[in-house]
Amino acid sequence: MESGTNLYENLCPEEEPPYCPEHYQPWRPKTSFRLVESLEPKYNRLVLFDGFRFPHGMNIVNKDYFGEEFRMNQVFFFMAEDQVIDNPN
Repeated sequence: MESGTNLYENLCPEEEPPYCPEHYQPWRPKTSFRLVESLEPKYNRLVLFDGFRFPHGMNIVNKDYFGEEFRMNQVFFFMAEDQVIDNPN
């Protein structure tokens, strides 16, 4: 697979703040995470996963998408009422 989205297990959850904003420390050591699943991109595919349970990010395995090629995603955030966090910002 040459691209897609990876889902991880955080092996060091105590190192993250209770409210972890998007892009919080984006370049963390790979040793802090275990790859759970790589989701292959397919045309007209819909993937739903719990972003609170699975840290996730782009599957970067080559230099594609850093030149003249692009990846297009549409992202929606769904939250249960008990998951809503009051952001102090």
